[in-house]
Amino acid sequence: MAEVVGLRELKKQRTHDTIVRVAIELFDERGYHATTVADIAAAAEFAPSTVFAYFPTKEDIVFATWAPFEASFRERLEGRPAGEPAIEAFRDWAIRTIPPVLATPTEEMMILRKIIDSDERLLVQERARMAMFEEVLANEVAHDLGVSPDAAIIRIVAGAMAGAFGSILADRQSMAAGESERQISLVIAFVEAGLSAILHHDDSP
Repeated sequence: MAEVVGLRELKKQRTHDTIVRVAIELFDERGYHATTVADIAAAAEFAPSTVFAYFPTKEDIVFATWAPFEASFRERLEGRPAGEPAIEAFRDWAIRTIPPVLATPTEEMMILRKIIDSDERLLVQERARMAMFEEVLANEVAHDLGVSPDAAIIRIVAGAMAGAFGSILADRQSMAAGESERQISLVIAFVEAGLSAILHHDDSP
């Protein structure tokens, strides 16, 4: 039974990946707006209903790589062991979890980056997805410090980490091997130092 389930999941993943791959090829060849879901279904040799079953909208195909990001991020931050600071969990997730999740060919990522940058609606959706990371960070760091997620210091910390994360993702194609990990470590060190300084300042007479 387990083998049957495993084969079923493998087939679903292959279907998902095929739709994304074919869609990106068509977006690059014809343009994002000129490509319809029906075009994608025909090129991938699936029924349109199959494409819609995996991706309710065409925009969802563009952001297909975000789903595993979001799931793994929530699991790592919200499910971290008791006593592990949220910032440490974020560092571990960013350095150890991002690379395998981002195992998409660079050419495809460059095409998607071009598509997103040229469409205001997609840029808005991208910002909304980045806001999710910031919200989770804010909640978890606030929990560590015993303060409200709406506290100014929490918003500063979460905003800095989420913003830096977004910049690193956007520039990763031009980074040398290991450079993204170094940048992540620098961001964490900066945030930790700033947070420590503010907390010590609040404790001072």
